Amino acid sequence: MLSTRLLPFLCLLPLSAMSVGQNHPRIPVVPSSCRVTTPADQPFVPPASYPVQPSRGQFWFGTDRLWTALPVTGTWRLGHYTSGDRTYRQKLPFWRQGYDPHTEPRPNLTVTGRRIDRPAGPLQSDGKGNGSWTKDDQFIMTGINFPTVGCWEITGHYETEELTFVIWIAPFADEARCDPHSTRLQPKAPAYADAMRVEKNLTEKGYQVECMLTSTMDNFFSDFRWSVQMDSRVVRRISRATALVMIFSVCSAWAMTATEARSWQEDLHFMARQMQEEHKNLYHSISAQDFAARVAALDARIPSLTRAQVIVEMARIVAAVGDGHTNIYPTRDPKIGFHTLPVIFTFFGSDLYVRAIQPEQRGIVGARVLRIGSFDIDQAYAAVKTMIGSDNDGGARYWAQYLLSIPEVLEALHITSRVEDVPLTLQTKEGQVQVTLHPFAPVEVMSGETSTLFYPRKGWIDVRKSSPGSDPLWLREIERPFHFEHFGNLLYTQINKIGDASDETLAHFAQRLHDEISATAPAKVAIDLRQNRGGDGTLIIPLVRCIIQSQSIDRPGRLFGIIGPATFSAAQMLTDALEKYTNITFVGEPTGSKGNTYGDSRKIILPNSGITVRVSIYYWQDWYPWDKRDTTSPRIPAPLTLEAYRRKIDPALEAIIAAKEGQ
Repeated sequence: MLSTRLLPFLCLLPLSAMSVGQNHPRIPVVPSSCRVTTPADQPFVPPASYPVQPSRGQFWFGTDRLWTALPVTGTWRLGHYTSGDRTYRQKLPFWRQGYDPHTEPRPNLTVTGRRIDRPAGPLQSDGKGNGSWTKDDQFIMTGINFPTVGCWEITGHYETEELTFVIWIAPFADEARCDPHSTRLQPKAPAYADAMRVEKNLTEKGYQVECMLTSTMDNFFSDFRWSVQMDSRVVRRISRATALVMIFSVCSAWAMTATEARSWQEDLHFMARQMQEEHKNLYHSISAQDFAARVAALDARIPSLTRAQVIVEMARIVAAVGDGHTNIYPTRDPKIGFHTLPVIFTFFGSDLYVRAIQPEQRGIVGARVLRIGSFDIDQAYAAVKTMIGSDNDGGARYWAQYLLSIPEVLEALHITSRVEDVPLTLQTKEGQVQVTLHPFAPVEVMSGETSTLFYPRKGWIDVRKSSPGSDPLWLREIERPFHFEHFGNLLYTQINKIGDASDETLAHFAQRLHDEISATAPAKVAIDLRQNRGGDGTLIIPLVRCIIQSQSIDRPGRLFGIIGPATFSAAQMLTDALEKYTNITFVGEPTGSKGNTYGDSRKIILPNSGITVRVSIYYWQDWYPWDKRDTTSPRIPAPLTLEAYRRKIDPALEAIIAAKEGQ
């Protein structure tokens, strides 16, 4: 098993970082006409909480508002992302004083560039950056693709700051040899046994290894710098994408050491004890005997499982409690460290579609997913549903579309056989096709109050981008906490979280809404809660009062609420209050929660892994005790279909416009 020093490096290594049998080749000559940025151009020392100097071979460049690390040679020697891609790929980190990736996981950092020594196509970037961190550093990571080698001017943009530098791009040599003068890793070094295991794994896959070295990104992970010189072996050069696949195989194939198994067993028993102490009623849907049996069974299996399998099995135990606020969320916990495919799956009804995709797979955008690995979609959904604590099927499907794109989850549930390869069977306009996707990036860590499923993602190809015109109302201001606007004689109001905005309280917004209704006398008001995952339920009273006091609009056929499977938690509480105290007509799809349920999750942090377990600490009874519904269903069903989404049509808003007063 890999040591704790090396395992995070190998498992989380960016695509451009790993090369096998590829050391530090001869530094290419930079033409004098290319005035690359060098340390003498603009010396910079980061703030006190950051290292004074970057790792060997690099220098800091920028200001405390935005800086990066550049090579002292002024050169990046790069290769291709995949065998079919002719661009040159580089991962590029940026730092900013005070930046926190946990509160801003998708920072609005973009990179542009132009070749300045001769004409060339535009630089391609990954869009927004990704929040990244090591045990003692926090930074923004993005990726860029150069269409050609040569002299390039690069500019990073973050909020109001810009950082520009010049770099020479050179290709990797066609042949790579180990440097006979490189430092050999001694057998007593902590990483030696780990490196031998990696070498063995590569050899078993048909590769003869002469040396194993890190390149490009090794300086950003100095704790994991390592190299191994092995004489009398011949190098077979492999691509970085292939190397990542192999490293995933290394990480996923090995089970626990005895020490690691004991740590996970300690976490498991700590979790079970704390859940019993913290949950309002742990055994409302599972018996104490069944819960204890599940814990004991996993305890016995842990020594034979991988890390990912243990996490998934722990999530299944937590989900068996049976409520929507009791969960282990791979999409909300950076400590879990799972990965995602280059695809965004979305359920439209019970069918799963490829709603968005990375450009390399543009041909399958909009395809219906028939199978993932050896499972059809019904089987795959049933498998991941066992990991999801939910109040109803809609709530489970909301989370399932995320889990079905996480390779570690798919492998742990035996939907696929390998983390590094995820076979899909798809139905396209041309017929059935089969593709294999590979791990793309770390899972994006989300907040819990607003659904980010439909957030715009720069660099992704989304189904709706194939249609001309502007987005429908519900997608135009999706990143704002709340707002309203007039649409003909309709006042459209979108509330995406139950909480205050940075510049306005929810109570003040409610008063503004009341005043707007009084001043403009709209024929109809629509309150859209489709993307609202909750927040602070104590803040809903001003909104409810606003509607009750707007007597001209609080009538059947004039007041409408739009709901869907993402409507959850405090948003369900607002739905319940509007249903009980106003004349609202609900339109759309069933909510992801219900009126009588357990909620208000409390975090339990596991002592060894640091993983977060959430458990419900209150029982909420918004409905009568005998009300056994598991959702709020719309009076006017208006489900979102893939075709409507593609054509930028909102079926719910169309239904509201067509509704007659008194309906």
